[in-house]
Amino acid sequence: RILYFFSKNFIPGLILFVINCIYFQYIRIKNYKWKDEDNSIHVVSYLFNLDIEKLNKGEFFSNQWKILPEKLKKNGKTINWLHLLTKKGNFKNIKKTANLFNYINLNNDQEKHYILESFTDLKLIIKVLNNFFKFQFFCWSKIKNLSCSFTTDNNYFLWNVFRNDIEKSFLGTVLINNLFYIFLFKKVISSIPKKNSGLYLYESQSWEKALLYFWNIYNKNEIIGVSHSSIKFWELQYFNIKKNRYNMQVNLPHKIFLNGRGAFDILKNANQNMNIYCIVEALRYLYLKKYINKQKVFNYSKIKKILVLGDISSETSENMLESIIPFARENQKNLV
Repeated sequence: RILYFFSKNFIPGLILFVINCIYFQYIRIKNYKWKDEDNSIHVVSYLFNLDIEKLNKGEFFSNQWKILPEKLKKNGKTINWLHLLTKKGNFKNIKKTANLFNYINLNNDQEKHYILESFTDLKLIIKVLNNFFKFQFFCWSKIKNLSCSFTTDNNYFLWNVFRNDIEKSFLGTVLINNLFYIFLFKKVISSIPKKNSGLYLYESQSWEKALLYFWNIYNKNEIIGVSHSSIKFWELQYFNIKKNRYNMQVNLPHKIFLNGRGAFDILKNANQNMNIYCIVEALRYLYLKKYINKQKVFNYSKIKKILVLGDISSETSENMLESIIPFARENQKNLV
């Protein structure tokens, strides 16, 4: 039992901790100096879906935010960007990316770019490791008691569903990532100018909870969550209960911008607090306007190739391909 505990969660978590500590040391952003004007705004976003060609030329353009940064700058705003590392994308050479941001920061007076993980230092690393060991000591027995409660309630089959996620979250790799987010956001948010508002990509991810928690402590100005994609009724992370059994405060932004009526109606039908939701333009999809009046007649018998658009989850994409490949072979179609 003890051997299973160490091999399943503790050792993978410790390995990820070491990898993060080494990897984060390659991120070097010079001169941490936030824009501190009254017209400054903070934007928290992923280091993902950027225009690589423009970035190599010393220009920043995000395909997630599209023309919004330029609109803000034309209206006299200056922007403090805080980027989060992601496993996906074209930024595996993080040292080169940091150097490109250093160049932009040096030559652009209207925006500053920083990477969240670049704020990692020895003191923060010790805090993460210390809390990781505390969780091993305090949570292992609680998780064991939780599994027993599932058994006594004749819901043991549910424990098999939740067990892996719960153990990773309180004992393993997810715990390590969340501890880094907690201490990094605490360090960053406590250092930024207190008079500035904020925007961030709203997906209800774990790091957003840390951002909002420390924002409400250290910065009393408005922070807005921007939903940059569609919201489906089965994505339960977007829905919040008005009251919970433990009377815990749910950290939410002051406003949430939705990019369409569809998302607004879904949330309204789910009895959400609609006072915080606003419908705005879907700037990310403005490029589609040029296709509105264009119509094209297809001759499906001449189609030789089928374009398959995969999911962000590789497992989902593989399952989809397993269903499509037999059809394509039978009808002599090539998949792209």
